[in-house]
Amino acid sequence: MTVAAYDPYVPADAPVWKGIEKLELDALLATSDVISIHLPLTPETRGVIGEAAFAKMKSDAILINAARGGVMDEAALVAALKGGRLGGAA
Repeated sequence: MTVAAYDPYVPADAPVWKGIEKLELDALLATSDVISIHLPLTPETRGVIGEAAFAKMKSDAILINAARGGVMDEAALVAALKGGRLGGAA
């Protein structure tokens, strides 16, 4: 399994990246089979996973939101699931 992540605040040379592929968010969304969200709810992150993010994901991707509900646009999530543009969500 390849583990990839996106974090705009962790420097590229930080030890935490050892063994992890650092990707930009768009590339991570487009290439991942399973996406697990872990971030705080802030004005900057509210709704960050919305229609545009779902459009970039693989149609069979599984999305796990381990963050606060507000980071996800719930209506866009439902539309992606009902439209067959997302494999599943938890």
